[in-house]
Amino acid sequence: DLYAGGIGCVVPLGRAGVMQYSRHFKKVPIATYNTFVRLAARMEKIALAHLPSKVVQYISAAKDVAQFKTMKGVGLDSDEEPYFFASIACGINLVLSSHIDNDFFYCVVVALNPDYTPQNKDKVLVYFTFPTLGSRGKAVAMKHGQILIFNARQYHSISSRKFANDRITCISLYLKTAVVSGHDSSIELTEYQERCAQHYKDIMMR
Repeated sequence: DLYAGGIGCVVPLGRAGVMQYSRHFKKVPIATYNTFVRLAARMEKIALAHLPSKVVQYISAAKDVAQFKTMKGVGLDSDEEPYFFASIACGINLVLSSHIDNDFFYCVVVALNPDYTPQNKDKVLVYFTFPTLGSRGKAVAMKHGQILIFNARQYHSISSRKFANDRITCISLYLKTAVVSGHDSSIELTEYQERCAQHYKDIMMR
């Protein structure tokens, strides 16, 4: 029914660079925008706590080398903002056909029901599907507040809501490869980045 698009860092069409704030920044109160930023930070902390240490080391090294932009609020402390993720997407009663995304890191998604009560803790809201996994594909039943961490370069989709009377909000947290690269081929590499690039080439040639 409704898709708000990417909130946070944006790669503009037809222009180089990465914008720190999406169009939502000027359309909603600062307090509302900051709420999205805090939500992104909390989702990131949950994801990092459940990812293998090597994966966390990988994204930490990437941030150290590239110093890419991440989602920022206004007047927030650093621990209220995500350290790695750049954007979130939000949709209500959203159905997404099978697709892949050019993401640099894992994606994190949550489904929420504003009418949730503890009595409905086991109620399935939507299904998050991976049609190419295994011989018959995989479907993950999404319950209120449960977080799913997945590889967005695998084909994935979101089903219609299981119960037509529900109003389900799906929120995803992601980091685009174009954000990490800076989306600007005119930027020269730093000496440190050059050394890292050469080190990577040496490893790949072994």
